[in-house]
This record gives sequence, C-alpha cells and structure tokens, in this order.
Amino acid sequence: MVSLPVLITALLIPLDKVWVLFLVSSLLFMVLWVMFTNQIHKWAHTKNPPQWVIVLQKYKLFLSPQHHRIHHTPPFESQYCITTGWLNGLLNRINFFRVLETVITRITGSYPRQDESVKYFK
Repeated sequence: MVSLPVLITALLIPLDKVWVLFLVSSLLFMVLWVMFTNQIHKWAHTKNPPQWVIVLQKYKLFLSPQHHRIHHTPPFESQYCITTGWLNGLLNRINFFRVLETVITRITGSYPRQDESVKYFK
C-alpha cells in the first residue's frame, strides 16, 4: 500500500520526453520490486510456502526461513536484507547497520529495537 501513491503518480506523468519515460519506467520497476520483496519476506515467515518458493529458498535465490530466523533472535542486530540475504554477511562484517542506526539515532533521537528489548528482556 505504501507503494501505491508512487505507482499512481508514475502512471499520471505524461510520457512526452525520453528522460521522463526512463524515470517513470524506473519508478514502476522499483515499485514492483519493492512489492515482490515484501512477498519474499513473507514467504520466509510462512510455514508452507508454494513448492517453487521452497526450491528458490533452497538455492538462495529467495530468503530462506533458516537464514531469516537469525534476524528475529535476540539481540536482533543482524540479517536485515530481506530479499535474498546475500549481502547480510558483508554488511554485518563492516558494521553497516550499526553505523546506520547510530546516524538515525543522532538525527531522530529514536533508539533501535527499543520495543524488542522491553518485550524480550523484561
């Protein structure tokens, strides 16, 4: 639903210039990929996904439940990539998400996983 305003806007833009066509095409593909990524993430949480999804999870083309389970294990600090998970190892090693969380905390004053720590560690 979050992608819907972007999709509607992209469809209403007149395609009278090549660069506008490129921009609209890029937006449409981005929206479609975001929607598909959400579905792939959902399948990582589904007990009995379709057989073809299980095959793609097995060959690491889709995020597998086993790989994603680490993200939902305290202290909830890793495995943030939710399409294939391919970059999780590298991003964890270079502390990408810790640095990003620090920047977001400094900008917003919000602390990551504050609700999880109350839920799981109280």
